[in-house]
Amino acid sequence: LNFVLESQYPVGGWPQRFPLKSEFSHHGKPDYTSFITFNDDVAGENIQFLLYAWQALGGDSRVRDAIVRAMNVTLVTQQAKPQAGWGLQYTLDLKPVGARTYEPTALVTHTTAANVKQLFHFYRLTGDKKYLARVPEALDWLESVKLPADQVKGGRAYPTFIEIGTNRPLYVHRRGSNVVNGEYYVDYNPANTITHYSSTRAIDVPGLRREYDRLIASDPQAIAKDSPLRAPQPLPRYFLVEEHATSDLNTEKGARSPEALVKSLNTAGWWPTELKATSNPYAGDGSPTPTPGDFSQTRV
Repeated sequence: LNFVLESQYPVGGWPQRFPLKSEFSHHGKPDYTSFITFNDDVAGENIQFLLYAWQALGGDSRVRDAIVRAMNVTLVTQQAKPQAGWGLQYTLDLKPVGARTYEPTALVTHTTAANVKQLFHFYRLTGDKKYLARVPEALDWLESVKLPADQVKGGRAYPTFIEIGTNRPLYVHRRGSNVVNGEYYVDYNPANTITHYSSTRAIDVPGLRREYDRLIASDPQAIAKDSPLRAPQPLPRYFLVEEHATSDLNTEKGARSPEALVKSLNTAGWWPTELKATSNPYAGDGSPTPTPGDFSQTRV
């Protein structure tokens, strides 16, 4: 708990990793792990952890303060109209910034949808409609970047990355055959994008609008009456964390049933998992000369 509290920035966000590093990466960019991070639900999961701590410890003013600051940083990082979305990460002066080398500085559609859901959660915790005030702007922005029907594949109608200022989709590509001679680059061409990070997303914007309409019409006092922030309450003896749709390259599809989970537990009490995603085991540094062939859509 002290680790999570210590790693939080005063403004309320968290870096992706802690302790902080100050060195520059070999790409000549600042180390992205120090940036305020929404990527991979860093903020959301830390808030949930702190809520569990707040309940389990009977109320701790340090914990409650950290939760409130973390909720508020979601508000102050939302961008202005007409691009009222969020990015994956932010500098300490609250400007959107790129993360990994295949995550450019941009506004990000799935992060925006995730943060809208977080704002719904914050409203249920507090009954404070400030968390709902700019949700319509975010949903309007998502609708504004939706792809034409003839470009939608597999229900993924929203480009992952949107250029700040222009609202144009950005697409990530790769050249070279290894980390030494290769690199990622971004342009406006949707063809031949990288395969390990989707260039489009499936987002239920109508569903988010319905939930917003339901919440904005609700009684704030009633909706937050059982909130642990109102009065600390013990955790239930048994509970499940929220189920998320995940894509784990090391997991066989369809093997997530409770029966399969119980059966796969070993005698020591943990789950061994074969590393099926390692397609190219390390055998020394790669050549500075690209190997002949097209590696743009491989997982090397």
